[in-house]
Amino acid sequence: MSKNPNISKIAIGSDHGGFATKQKLIALLSRQGYDVEDVGVHKEVSVDYPLFAFKVATLVSSGGFDRGIVIDGAGIGSCMAANKVPGIRAAMCYDVKTARNSREHNNANVLTLGGKLLEFSVIQEVVDVWLNTECTEVRHLRRAKQIIDIERGGPFEEAAVETVEKNVNNLSPDDLAQIARQITEILQSQGISSGSGCTCCEGSCGGGCAENAPQAVQELISVVAITFKKQGGNGQAGADDRAGY
Repeated sequence: MSKNPNISKIAIGSDHGGFATKQKLIALLSRQGYDVEDVGVHKEVSVDYPLFAFKVATLVSSGGFDRGIVIDGAGIGSCMAANKVPGIRAAMCYDVKTARNSREHNNANVLTLGGKLLEFSVIQEVVDVWLNTECTEVRHLRRAKQIIDIERGGPFEEAAVETVEKNVNNLSPDDLAQIARQITEILQSQGISSGSGCTCCEGSCGGGCAENAPQAVQELISVVAITFKKQGGNGQAGADDRAGY
């Protein structure tokens, strides 16, 4: 494990199901140079996990701690409890992929783990990746903020749709090319011929593929954004999501 220089203080807690794992993890994180606050439980006796999830989440929510980790038997209940605390985005992770995704896409600030489900070697990897992965993409930061907006009772849907509409006309040629390639792939996967010839179909399509029609792609995105707004934000995933934005 390596220390993230941007993280100093970590709050950690567990119930009896995660006690043994917590003790090992505290020792490991302390050796890495983190300032670890153990909120309990302090011995392996039967306790109620929501209390310790609440303690960890409150410390993180207050701004005094950079991240929080809660361990119970499965990791599920603590995640539910922690997410009831304002300002918390808790994620239950069970492998490196979910750990990375919870940080990159959701900017999770509390990690919950299943002490009875995961080997400690796996937990080490999960914690290392989770602590050392940052959320930097604007689209992911926007969506993480929308989670907090929901918590506060909104509004957020109109702002999100307006952002899509406003950015449609500012898409770069590279953005349009990426979206066009994905549109072409979707057409081909459905058995719809778009010609043969551009970079995606290796032939001479004479303009039949989406990649050769950036203006049409831009207009398509505009239609999707307008439709989404008319539906009150309750439609399917927006154009920016489908294109990986």
